[in-house]
Amino acid sequence: MITRCVRWTIVVLGIWAVFPVWGLEQDKKTSRTSAWDEFWSEGFSYRVEGLGYGFARDPVTDSSLNPDNVLGVSSSQATGELRLDMKLLYDSFELGIKPRLDLTWREWNFGPSEGESDTETDAFIYEWHFRYRFTDRLFAYYGLENLQWGPSFLTSPSNPFIPFNGKNNPYLEVPGLDYAKINWVANSTWSAQLIANTGEGRLD
Repeated sequence: MITRCVRWTIVVLGIWAVFPVWGLEQDKKTSRTSAWDEFWSEGFSYRVEGLGYGFARDPVTDSSLNPDNVLGVSSSQATGELRLDMKLLYDSFELGIKPRLDLTWREWNFGPSEGESDTETDAFIYEWHFRYRFTDRLFAYYGLENLQWGPSFLTSPSNPFIPFNGKNNPYLEVPGLDYAKINWVANSTWSAQLIANTGEGRLD
């Protein structure tokens, strides 16, 4: 009789000990899941944009600059673009990437390619960057970027990196270059930035 009581006591204590551990593990999993969901909901952002445009033209066939369309100027063209912008923020780090997918159709009505059409697909990374915040006033940056400034319409003479700004055709995205930057914010009025062009990016 004594033996039976001891055995039952051990079983009851064993079950009682297992349930708190199981509950603790469930709390840990819930905590990890909540932290992961919070990380993605607050730190990750994205934007998807679809763009389509086209044109039709009737080039001069007897042009002295392009006789018999030796330059292969198309008579009509249609382009569709899928643009995805993504950004991830975590503590002092920031990572951004902008992949692109372009689909272009062309047709020729005169010249050596008369009656022909062509479809071209291009997938590439338009921009990407990595930024680290040392303090609230000091940042380091590296990436591929279309770096623009100034109100110029066709060209930007004050920009030593990219003279053309693409404002003559707002549908097109100007290819970017590779940059390394250090940004220091002195106050709400003054800031200084050191910029180095380290590569030709998509212009290479």
